[in-house]
Amino acid sequence: MAASLSRQSTPGGPRRDQQAVLDKIIRFADETRPLSWRAATVAAACVLSATVLRLLVPWLGTEVPFATYFPAILLTGLLAGAPAAFGAAIASTLIACWAFMTPRFAFTADKLSWPLLAWAVSVSLLLVFTHYGRLIMLRMRASQQEHELVARELEHRGRNTFAVIQTVVQQALIDQPEAADAILGRIRAIKYANDLVLNQQAHAAFIDAILKYEFAPYGSDRYLLKGPEVSVSPDVARYLVLIVHELVTNAVKHGALATPEGTVHVSWQAQDGKAVLRWSETATAVSSAAPDPRRKGFGTKLIVQCLKPLSGRIETSFDERGIRHVIEFALQTVQQR
Repeated sequence: MAASLSRQSTPGGPRRDQQAVLDKIIRFADETRPLSWRAATVAAACVLSATVLRLLVPWLGTEVPFATYFPAILLTGLLAGAPAAFGAAIASTLIACWAFMTPRFAFTADKLSWPLLAWAVSVSLLLVFTHYGRLIMLRMRASQQEHELVARELEHRGRNTFAVIQTVVQQALIDQPEAADAILGRIRAIKYANDLVLNQQAHAAFIDAILKYEFAPYGSDRYLLKGPEVSVSPDVARYLVLIVHELVTNAVKHGALATPEGTVHVSWQAQDGKAVLRWSETATAVSSAAPDPRRKGFGTKLIVQCLKPLSGRIETSFDERGIRHVIEFALQTVQQR
């Protein structure tokens, strides 16, 4: 049963993979010093690739001899700097004039025509663009690294603060362990939301990750997650973690997770500027400790309060199989991928 339920959970997202590839490219550019052997190798590889590609598309003829060399110079400039791009431009000009202009495989005065002049002007502008484009890219990386350093420091201080709060609560409520556990559970939920957001490169959290964290202590065979990848902003994530924590806590105390064979099905979708999360519990028997479902306890009030900043609402229904929740909140700072 565990395999069948967990297999349908939301898969990894392509955008996260794309972000990782982009980060590697920017890191490579940052580590490549202009006027180095590494920069020269990048330039040579780009020019060689452009030449091979030009040979593979002979239908371009001699009218557009430089077509494949534009992206080669652009890539060289962004990855290896302006000097390497200038060298790639010189090499591209010589190769194209010699191999792809009439007469081929020769340098003649006839080749000093308007295509060559247009190419020279275009390459000059391209070199300027790549120079400033690389500067902007590297400055953005430096700013990101500084931001990540500050975030790590705040994360460290936050963990110390949570540790102190945990100790204070445990000591203050030493004679009321149930109350202490309830408070600490909510504090841990907030701490997890902070950690989740800080550990995301895009400083966003994903609905499936929040749900999996809260369900993790009870085993993958006790829940089924189904829905697209939806990332939420830090503010939305902190409220959503508290909401999910309360729902899981209620399921453990009084609902599906209070019985050996009970399961929780959660699905979600995002459209028309709204996110809708459907929570459905299926239990073989109702827990004897289950309270009157019509009574609104602190957990229910907390959920309602968390939904208010999100312009959200919750609808709850009951049947012989278990409890049902439909939670709707605005996609103000939520992005679906």
